[in-house]
Amino acid sequence: MANIPLWNQSHLPCPATSAHKLSAQFQGIMNTFLEDLSGKPQKLMDFMSLMTSEVVLLTRFLYKLRAVFAHDKSYKVLKQIQKMVQKLLKTNLVSDLTSFQEQHVVSVKTVNAIFVAPKPKYEYIQVRLQGIVRLLAQILCLSQHYGTIMIQKMQLGHFISIVVISMSFVSRIWALSLHTMYFLIKLFSSISSISHAEGLIPNSTVNFLSEGYIIPLSLEDWLKSDDTLIDIHPLLKKRQERVRTSKKPNIWQSIKIEDDEREYLFQLKELVDTASLSGTEENNDDLQESKVEVLVLDKLKSMNNADIGELLTREPTLPVAKSRKRKLTKKNKGNKFGN
Repeated sequence: MANIPLWNQSHLPCPATSAHKLSAQFQGIMNTFLEDLSGKPQKLMDFMSLMTSEVVLLTRFLYKLRAVFAHDKSYKVLKQIQKMVQKLLKTNLVSDLTSFQEQHVVSVKTVNAIFVAPKPKYEYIQVRLQGIVRLLAQILCLSQHYGTIMIQKMQLGHFISIVVISMSFVSRIWALSLHTMYFLIKLFSSISSISHAEGLIPNSTVNFLSEGYIIPLSLEDWLKSDDTLIDIHPLLKKRQERVRTSKKPNIWQSIKIEDDEREYLFQLKELVDTASLSGTEENNDDLQESKVEVLVLDKLKSMNNADIGELLTREPTLPVAKSRKRKLTKKNKGNKFGN
């Protein structure tokens, strides 16, 4: 346990501290901070509940795939994603954040008196956020790596239905993890700004951090310094530094799209756009028909006479003429069988 960093410990003991009275000159800053912190535990609980439902469906899907794909590389990566999500759900960050919020008390009896948690409590919640953000970053890297494997299988045409279903599970987990990571990074920055303000948070005799351990000022810079998380570095750009351009950041760096495939994607996008724009001028009583018609069956009289195996437009064919009886010919001259 001594060699394991604090952020990587699953059962990190919370320091036993008591609230201290805040000086009057910092009450306005603390009130703004507490108002911003008030709804954060409930939002985090909603994220965790959505992640729980996703990992339940993923566990059932893995049970179905185990008999056939137990030794496949994609199955092993998907199993790692499941284990990391389950580890995320066991961190119990909601209770830590709730207890941190409850330790900040606005006194009703004493006018203009606010009691806040000491500095070790702030250090504890920052270390917990640091470890969980690191775990979310690993989930994002594994999800993108799984996507590259599945796209290669899709290009080969192997198990298309399984690929699509598994990609849907992983994409939802990826989206929830990314949203939660942004949420926790913003929360960490607000807590860090209060903790590092000089004279705002009272000190305590309890020492929580070990010697030589330094809490980073920014989790984005801390994650960018880790080379094992290079796949999510494009996602860690600060929002104020992002420039709105037509070119989006290349998240899937290892995926290469050929020129002909890119043209097909553009054509598909044009078809979808034209199909969405069509039908707006139609009446509500009539069914909206798309103007994008690929194959049309004209003059289909009955289902019995229709050739459902040939999706082509054709005119009714003429009846086949009766075969004429061959006339008996005279014996050819020079017949080798003649007398």
